[in-house]
Amino acid sequence: MPTILHRLQTLFYIVYYYFHLGWLYYNRWIFDPRPNLKDPHSHTIVILGDDNALGFGDWTMIGNPAGLAYKLPELIHKEPNIRQRWYVLNRGAWRKTSEEWLPESESLLFVYLLALDAAPLNKQNIFSLQKQTPKPTLLRTTLAPLKVRSADIFILIVGAEDVRTKIITPQQTLYNIRAICDHILKHSTAARPPTVYVTSVPTAGDDLLLDEVQRKKNEERNRLIKEWLKNPPANVCAGPIIDLSNFEYDRNDIYSKDRRHFNSHVCISGYYRVAKDFLLVMKSDMVKREFGVFKTQLGLDYASDDEDKVAEAGATGETAEVKA
Repeated sequence: MPTILHRLQTLFYIVYYYFHLGWLYYNRWIFDPRPNLKDPHSHTIVILGDDNALGFGDWTMIGNPAGLAYKLPELIHKEPNIRQRWYVLNRGAWRKTSEEWLPESESLLFVYLLALDAAPLNKQNIFSLQKQTPKPTLLRTTLAPLKVRSADIFILIVGAEDVRTKIITPQQTLYNIRAICDHILKHSTAARPPTVYVTSVPTAGDDLLLDEVQRKKNEERNRLIKEWLKNPPANVCAGPIIDLSNFEYDRNDIYSKDRRHFNSHVCISGYYRVAKDFLLVMKSDMVKREFGVFKTQLGLDYASDDEDKVAEAGATGETAEVKA
């Protein structure tokens, strides 16, 4: 039987849990970056997804964002090969599944009805599906502001919450991620098509919080995502592997007390490690986009593969020769 001390500890943790969550949203609401959309040297990265995209587990002071939205700008500022201004917008959402990030036309109920090919459904069955199916309006409202839909790069961290919803299978998670990427690319207003970086599904804490069937489903999710990212569509790229199959993430000191979310240790673990791995993956793309701005402003006629040469050279710190 729990003692009074245990009950007080539980109460304290619950209060802290929700205060921490409210603090993250408050900081984002008040201090959300405001990029200058008229400045061609200003670029934007948008982070979409669930708790890990939101930065839960990371504690910040007032005025600072959380998670990747805080650690990534710090690393970008220190990167000598990146010369222009990059803003990072945090658009993660607490406990949102990949289904809830879908555009309306791709909702699970819609897919089910198409799959059934107008098979007879009684009202009770349809009502049951509607109750289980989240209303996927989140992506549309998130992309509504111009500073979001005109971003150069999107980071998608989603799928970890799908396991708590029985109707979202591993195959459906992959379908949802593909639909989200397609919607972002289709509705982007950026001068140059953005790049969407997709990560694996974080699996920290699965051994403590999930049963064997659920753990197997998450393993299957990651297998399908990694297989798809071996040959992704245009402007979709593989982000870092941040599940426990990567030995660098199979360690306790990079996670918060709940064992599920990354922590806020500085320069050694947690969100800093994820940000460092993301920058390693995205750096050549960022250098290429900066070079594209110079090319447009100077009006020079570069060879078609010059941007790739400059991006590769920038990522390695070398100097590339460009023909005018």
